[in-house]
Amino acid sequence: MINNFFKRFCTSIILAPVVMLCIYYGDNFFLGLLITVLFVGIYEIYNLKILYTKLLLFFLLFFFTFLIFKIRVSENGMLYVFYIIILTWLSDIGGYVFGKLIGGKKIKFISPNKTFSGFLGSILFSQFSIIFIINFNLFIEYDLLFKIIITTSLCLLIIIGDLFFSYIKRINKIKDYSNIFPGHGGMFDRIDGLIFAVIFINIYL
Repeated sequence: MINNFFKRFCTSIILAPVVMLCIYYGDNFFLGLLITVLFVGIYEIYNLKILYTKLLLFFLLFFFTFLIFKIRVSENGMLYVFYIIILTWLSDIGGYVFGKLIGGKKIKFISPNKTFSGFLGSILFSQFSIIFIINFNLFIEYDLLFKIIITTSLCLLIIIGDLFFSYIKRINKIKDYSNIFPGHGGMFDRIDGLIFAVIFINIYL
């Protein structure tokens, strides 16, 4: 556990600033990031065994990259992309920390490593993203209760996405989509929950 945590931590402190800078500068930087996501994602899809899961993930991958690009070029798009990324990271951190430290009953029918305590941790940690919403006046037309509701709703979508992609891995009998990110797995292991959240925000905008 400690060795895997160290790998996750080292990978995160390298990747997080790169991703944030690409989102901030936009244009060719963000486009380059999305092209990288596409190529790595296609490689991971190619390695799957079941044809219909390949087709489904191929569609979701292209739909995701199109929608997140569309959000980025919209009004306040950079802030909304930052918000989705931060919320997803907080959800992942909460799920990982609570799942490892508290443990408890596992959601075995979907993934042998997912726990109900991790589910709770994801929801609790995701609420910290409200600080970002308030600071940058996102969803300014709504009150605090709505911001809590939309944050929780997005977190649930992220969890559903995580569980969905875990199920895809399980039926394809693989542990990770690839090992490109030490401690994290592959590209789909990182953007699984993000995909559903991006679809939701795009509908809102």
